[in-house]
Amino acid sequence: MPCHVSDTSIAPVFLVGGTMLQVTTIGLVTARIGTRIRSNIGLQCHDWTILLAVILSIPQYAMIIVSISYGYGRHMQFVPPENRTKAIKLIFYSQVLWYWSITFAKISVACLLLYLKSERLWNRFLQLTILILVCSAISITLTQFVACRPFSAYWESRAARYAKCWDRRITVGNIIGFSSIQALTDLVFSFIPLTFIVRLNQPIREKMIISFLMSIGLIASAIAILRTVKGLTFPKDYFRNDADISLLAMLDLYVGIIAATLPTLKAFFEGMLVGVVHFFQNDLSEAEIRATLVRLGFLDDGQEQELKSLEGKEDFKSFG
Repeated sequence: MPCHVSDTSIAPVFLVGGTMLQVTTIGLVTARIGTRIRSNIGLQCHDWTILLAVILSIPQYAMIIVSISYGYGRHMQFVPPENRTKAIKLIFYSQVLWYWSITFAKISVACLLLYLKSERLWNRFLQLTILILVCSAISITLTQFVACRPFSAYWESRAARYAKCWDRRITVGNIIGFSSIQALTDLVFSFIPLTFIVRLNQPIREKMIISFLMSIGLIASAIAILRTVKGLTFPKDYFRNDADISLLAMLDLYVGIIAATLPTLKAFFEGMLVGVVHFFQNDLSEAEIRATLVRLGFLDDGQEQELKSLEGKEDFKSFG
């Protein structure tokens, strides 16, 4: 019996989920940058790199949205060839932006860890990690453009007829290498807190926060692994399969940016908590609200001064 495929699309997931996550990441990073500027310390390496990650994610997501208008996310038999060509071309360039956006997000985490500790072995390990991330991004970007000459063969059937391409095993190996580095980095950064969480002289609340942040990193690692496995399949409906991979890549990126940003927003969220309570209990002074929150365990003793000064490194070190 013939296999009937319905004309379904994952475009709504891209449009709704992607937009929500894009707005969330922009909001979180904006809050992070604003907090750093108000602290009069200035932006550090980890701030600049996460800012670059978000900036690159915006045109990358915009290209996906435009490609959806050409049918990206549907099964290929329901999309005219000329529309598939336009969509694949956009996705080709969006992938390059994605490579560097997710790389900068991970470099931001490494820079933050460098900022928190200054042990020689620790620094060398993180510096080596950053070097590997940059080299892998350069390698996969070059592969994107030189694996086939002309590289327009990826989306133009006419160019594909006379294109000279690398052996498929080399290209696949490069992709696996990049994805493996991304997944392994997520795992390493997720478990690094275990090196100090047991020694933390902090409330259970903060240990729970650290555990939560670890779980976000593990989610990103799981998504990266799933994306890699999905990318190693070569179904006839490559158009829909590529869309599934793009969706996983999008989730991987946004989860990575969120995981890299949340640890830096402790003072911001605690300040918001004070503001929300003050809004509903405007008969109490801010000092009284802070004192009450300290007694309830929502703020640490002496947190008031920290929230006012927002001294960058000490604020981050309160997590470890």
